[in-house]
Amino acid sequence: MEEQYIELNKKCYDTLAKEYDDTNNANDFGKQLAQELNNALEEYTKKENYRVLELGCGTGHVLAGFMELPNSEKYKLYGIELSENMVKYAKKNCPQAIIANKNILDIDDIFTVFNEKDKFDIIIMAAFIHLFPRKDAEILLKKVKEWLNPDGLIYIDTTVESDDYEGVQQKSKVGI
Repeated sequence: MEEQYIELNKKCYDTLAKEYDDTNNANDFGKQLAQELNNALEEYTKKENYRVLELGCGTGHVLAGFMELPNSEKYKLYGIELSENMVKYAKKNCPQAIIANKNILDIDDIFTVFNEKDKFDIIIMAAFIHLFPRKDAEILLKKVKEWLNPDGLIYIDTTVESDDYEGVQQKSKVGI
């Protein structure tokens, strides 16, 4: 069963990558979320530089939003994405980010994936966690806890749907 839903997600997002990229180019969600996360990091962690990891980074619009901030040089950006086609767009939309084409559940040591040793200051899961059955979501959250700095932030949101199609993201509100 596990393999089936992962493979189905991969095929769906490979097929929809261009449409997904076009939709995200047409709105400012990535920019708005990056600004809110920037504000939360500066309020709660107060560091000079931040390491940001986005799980399920899609076409890279949230990561790209960090590059449009006035203090963009403060950010080292990383992304994990299952869909090869989404990764192609993410690398185009945010060439400053290091993007890995991996199944997040197959990763035990995220630091080896990126050839890094430092934990992350923020881990973003925007419209991502709902793609997993509960047992896999719990495994994922345990991994995230290991990868996050003790004073780091986790951002999680999901979609809301009233019909049997992908929902729309709610307006985000970042806070502790």
